[in-house]
Amino acid sequence: LPWSALVPFADTLNHANVATKYDFDVDGNGAFRLYPPGTNSYEKGGEVFNSYGRRPNDNLLLEYGFAMMDNEWDVYDVRMVADPKDELWQPRRKLLARLGISTVR
Repeated sequence: LPWSALVPFADTLNHANVATKYDFDVDGNGAFRLYPPGTNSYEKGGEVFNSYGRRPNDNLLLEYGFAMMDNEWDVYDVRMVADPKDELWQPRRKLLARLGISTVR
């Protein structure tokens, strides 16, 4: 998201990568609602989760003070150095391009 907000009730819930919907002031009622959109459900007495969005661990840690063990949105930058004089340089570069991995000289 290009923005963040402190939402007092919603921010008390634990984060999970679940679908979450919000709305506010529907028909001028002044109410804030957080609810599951139908793709997830909760059992009576079960824990309700909020989602802070599809965020990597560095963002979760910086913005919210926690990180997830198996975060599917986590990313890692890997730098590899290859010598353009190497005879396999061009085939490797083409393979990386086919895989959608950018190369920078």
